[in-house]
Amino acid sequence: DSRRFLLHVGGLRGLAILMVVLFHLCPQWFSNGFYGVDVFFVISGYLLFYGWRDGGDFTVVSFVKKKVWRIYPSLCVLILLTGLSVAPFLYDSLAALAFGKNSLYSLLGFSNIYYIRAYSDYFAVDSNMNPLLHTWFLSATIQMYLLWAVGATILRHATKRTQLISLIFIASLS
Repeated sequence: DSRRFLLHVGGLRGLAILMVVLFHLCPQWFSNGFYGVDVFFVISGYLLFYGWRDGGDFTVVSFVKKKVWRIYPSLCVLILLTGLSVAPFLYDSLAALAFGKNSLYSLLGFSNIYYIRAYSDYFAVDSNMNPLLHTWFLSATIQMYLLWAVGATILRHATKRTQLISLIFIASLS
């Protein structure tokens, strides 16, 4: 069954999360901990393919619906609680507007693109004051899910030869 929990993959996910958390707690001791993000993306890609390869009743609508219900309730709570906690520190309308813009881009799933343009570097001094900076990863994940849903649908209806060529092309990009 493709839906069973893969213990070894869960363990790798846990290690990837631990790497990132330790990096944020003590960057001088865990200077390469940010690689946990890359590991997490690779695992996510593996799980997406693992679940898709068996066929079944995959549709873009059902896939996106599951992901929306999994991601957006927590994201909305995160933005609400963050907004309430930083509200006393938003002394002017520009700061409030910046938080609103960051929230909107996070909800739309494009905060990573917005932050690249706004800060040019994740570790830039200006980025330290953004309480939603960490949502860049969630936006990248949302974009990956959407691309996967469209790509999986196209590949599902393609010939075996086209599927093979497409997979070779995708693998060559990494």
